[in-house]
Amino acid sequence: MKIEAMFSFNSMIKNSIMAFLVLNSFFIFGQEFQLAFPIIKTQNCIFEDSMKVALELDIPGVKLYYALDGSEPNEQSMLYRKPFSIKEDVVLKIKAFHEDFISSETKSLEFINKGNKIHFKELTIESYIPNEYKANGSYTLFDNNRGSLNHRDGKWIATKGSDLTIEIVTKEKISEGELIVGLLKKSGSWIFGPQEIVVSGYNDATNEFQLVQSENIDPILELDPAQMQFAKIPFHSDFSTSKFKIEMKKTEILPDWHPGDSGNTWIFVDEIIIK
Repeated sequence: MKIEAMFSFNSMIKNSIMAFLVLNSFFIFGQEFQLAFPIIKTQNCIFEDSMKVALELDIPGVKLYYALDGSEPNEQSMLYRKPFSIKEDVVLKIKAFHEDFISSETKSLEFINKGNKIHFKELTIESYIPNEYKANGSYTLFDNNRGSLNHRDGKWIATKGSDLTIEIVTKEKISEGELIVGLLKKSGSWIFGPQEIVVSGYNDATNEFQLVQSENIDPILELDPAQMQFAKIPFHSDFSTSKFKIEMKKTEILPDWHPGDSGNTWIFVDEIIIK
């Protein structure tokens, strides 16, 4: 709530009023304040072995509750008291509570343990990438460094109005595993991500790529905020291979609530892992 007013009080009285509003007041003109998002402090959300996580919201009396099982945090969830370590793939959800304020919205961050990942020998981007979204080239997709909600931060590979195709050569042959793709969804910037991800493996016996798995990606809903997510696609084939083709199919039809042109949707990717 934004309040614009002119006060003729001296600075001491002004400061006292502000402190009262922030720390002690339940209501102003019948409107209750809501707590801000808590802060998640961590070195990286892609890690080996373990990763230390700290939570923070610098307001006296605030309590931070978190969940690691995908559930919505409440006051019966785990109470944050000190930094803790994450050792496996997990979605951390955190919410702030205070007796004098409306609880915050839930903030979440997904962590990936890449300790048993398959190492890449080569990664080639087959699709056209505009200069402003080439980042550090192919290396961007396996540097273990996630982008941010700012799609211009130089950490995303992106294509517009077309599918995004990537070929990977791994250091060892495998017949099954899990493909993990870091995506950005931001409907206000026409970033819808892929509607489907198709995984193919090269079969030496037939000298061609063969489908091993395809998966539809959940679409953006009208009220969804900008978000980063990992798409996870388990795959299995009856042959072993070290060469894979990853095809991310563009969103062909935009939902009715969006004013954009379906042909101009973007796909943004920042990380690819095979485990």
